[in-house]
Amino acid sequence: MLVSVVIPARNMARYLPFAIESVLSQSCTSWDLHVVDDGSTDQTPDVVRRYLTDPRVHYWTQPNQERAVARNKGIGGSAGEYIALLDADDLWQPDKLSKQIAILDRDRSAALRYTHARYIDSEGRPLTAEKHLAAREGEVLPELIRGNFIPVSSAVVRKQALDSVGFFDTDARLIGAEDWDLWLRIAAAFPIRLAPEELTLYRVHNTPRSHRQILNGALAVVRKQFSSPEFAVKAGLTEAAAEACAYLSSAGFASPAVTRPERLKLLLKAVSIAPTSILSPSGFLASARVALPTRLVAMLKRITPLLN
Repeated sequence: MLVSVVIPARNMARYLPFAIESVLSQSCTSWDLHVVDDGSTDQTPDVVRRYLTDPRVHYWTQPNQERAVARNKGIGGSAGEYIALLDADDLWQPDKLSKQIAILDRDRSAALRYTHARYIDSEGRPLTAEKHLAAREGEVLPELIRGNFIPVSSAVVRKQALDSVGFFDTDARLIGAEDWDLWLRIAAAFPIRLAPEELTLYRVHNTPRSHRQILNGALAVVRKQFSSPEFAVKAGLTEAAAEACAYLSSAGFASPAVTRPERLKLLLKAVSIAPTSILSPSGFLASARVALPTRLVAMLKRITPLLN
């Protein structure tokens, strides 16, 4: 089965070689790679050209239109039965694709399989205080609407499912959370599976702007999804509660750039919208990040399900 790997890239010449090399190193060899240059002004074209001697590597260019448009371009130009998504600053362990495809081949009802992620910093060093421990699979919509636990670079999606629910929404209001929007649409229609191993390396940048952008995108996703009355029934959650969860997830965000006072503001905003949200796992995590040292939070995450 052919797996089409899609990498959107804008000014990522520093990291892109590591992403591409991690694809080339996959034990699964039945893949093609689509790098979509989203209007880069750095050395991204030179980086990609080094790999074009491999006939499996394809290079697409477009003016800067953001990642959703770039990903859709790559998906639209691919021929694989499966679509594997990889951001240009992330990378994979060598057995990632083979382990995911093995399960999807056996379980034809599942539309997506994701993996745990190991968080790394801009230099590639593991962030030991951050560990992706979510273990949710099957009919995950009621859990997924409470917060996105599917790292985009960990996802392998059945192309037929994308044809059914649609590709990434290119509405600019969703920027930063367009992947969560797609996962919600998939989860509303299909089961989702988990590979409970850290097969994805997810790079965290110390940038407050990305944190705020993700929150604004998440709030837009909530408004979009709850515009359909049927969605609230399927999700088993009110729009207000989902909005509160978005603020709590932001308060528990991994980026070290998010200060404790800002986390507290986000926590209080969530409680003002839905007071009982403080008792949710996201509420416990946000509260811990506000009140406790980072190392203690990391230790608690390893021993209690309330913080995962």
